[in-house]
Amino acid sequence: MARYLIWRAVSVVPTLLGITVLVFLVTYFIPGDPAQVLAGAEAPPEVVASLRHQWGLDQPIYVRYGVWMGNIARGNLGESYFSHQTVLRLVGRAFPVTLELALLALVIAVAIAVPTGIISAVRPRSWFDLGATAVGFIGLSIPGFWLGIMLIYVFGAELRWLPAGGFTPLSQGLPANIRSMILPAIALGTFASTQLMRYLRAGMLDVLNADYIRTARAKGLAAAMVLVRHAMRNALIPFMTVLGVQMGYLLGGTVITESVFALPGVGRLVLNAILNRDYQVAVGIILLIAAAFVLVNLVVDLLYPVLDPRVRLGQATSWR
Repeated sequence: MARYLIWRAVSVVPTLLGITVLVFLVTYFIPGDPAQVLAGAEAPPEVVASLRHQWGLDQPIYVRYGVWMGNIARGNLGESYFSHQTVLRLVGRAFPVTLELALLALVIAVAIAVPTGIISAVRPRSWFDLGATAVGFIGLSIPGFWLGIMLIYVFGAELRWLPAGGFTPLSQGLPANIRSMILPAIALGTFASTQLMRYLRAGMLDVLNADYIRTARAKGLAAAMVLVRHAMRNALIPFMTVLGVQMGYLLGGTVITESVFALPGVGRLVLNAILNRDYQVAVGIILLIAAAFVLVNLVVDLLYPVLDPRVRLGQATSWR
């Protein structure tokens, strides 16, 4: 088991190296010159060239990539061209907002998806199943930013039940913090809930039609015990895989939601960095989000043996 954990952790390294190459190339080919942005449109070419030399932007791409990777190896993701604050300092201030938003959105998505997916699988082709399927397709079709604007209009502008935007930190009280985050979390979590619901319904339908479920019912086990102990546990394997992917998407998908609700999170920070051509900040944040995505999926992989003992047996056999 320990060898498997070490091998699985080491296998993440090539993925992260590939991510660094892709992230650096994407930001390299984004049009625009941060030196020109900082110096101004009327600045002399000598001033712009001086800034480019100072930041190393006049170096070949492989030299810039090597310097960037060397700084990452020392724990330095660079600093902003404009504010001169380090990327880690900027992310450290913004990440708690994004993490709270992603976790709340995931809780809302799971709270909607799990009971809806299970009831739909237990009662297939019923009115509840058809209604949940229709609502799921509507949820998949609605863009997150449009849903966010509608939530602001209804609950923030018309009913005035919740704030229309902005962030209230936890230091000002949990109720005020939750009130400021509930609408963004609903806007972000609705899309994820529809996908989770469809995957859980399909997984439960496969399991409920399996022979061992019929055997458990024939032995006289209670329906609730068959559902919880035998069906749900096996259906959770593909569900957990999708859940890990959705958590990564939620962390990366906060860009639009944070902009709509004016939240000072990582998504809004990276969007402003790209618009201002602050490449050091943009590339550092995108790398951190991608690394978080990989690590979340690594944790999900490591949970498989806990959910399914057959996975643990297969690992022990193959690594013996």
